[in-house]
Amino acid sequence: MRSRKSNDKKTISKKNIAIIQLRDAIRLYYAKSYISSITLGAAAEEILGKLSDEKYSRQLGRPVKYNYADDAAFLIAHFIPNGDIDLTTLTEDEQEQYYDDIQRQFISDRNKTRNKLKHKNEGEKEVEFSNFRQVAEDHIAGAIVNYKLYKNELPEDEIILKFSNEKGIS
Repeated sequence: MRSRKSNDKKTISKKNIAIIQLRDAIRLYYAKSYISSITLGAAAEEILGKLSDEKYSRQLGRPVKYNYADDAAFLIAHFIPNGDIDLTTLTEDEQEQYYDDIQRQFISDRNKTRNKLKHKNEGEKEVEFSNFRQVAEDHIAGAIVNYKLYKNELPEDEIILKFSNEKGIS
């Protein structure tokens, strides 16, 4: 067996790592293996979100005010209020607060599912869930949107473009 020397090391960009994870997450999604699709899609989403945030920080010359990745995740969820509140009765500030609260709840619920799948807490034997397919789809779509925020285009990859077209991401 050949020994590894330090000069045998190679590098791969974080962007390329995220694309590989995203491609695999989509393949697993199509194979209905949603749990693994969630963790890979979320990993790609996080890397691409941070790359996007770094890009905007450089453009602004300061740290970004909020996480563009989380904003993208919320946008791709196509959230429509469920009718429990008449937004026309709210002031502009109240409407903004309402949507901020909904966005925080959406991101919290989605990330809670992801974290429950990735980690084991003391005494925990099972994970409650409602729709692993939807959570996988949300993380994959979030990763694609984050890539677009980062590069101003969709990835040039057949399976990613197929998923994007099916879900209306352009």
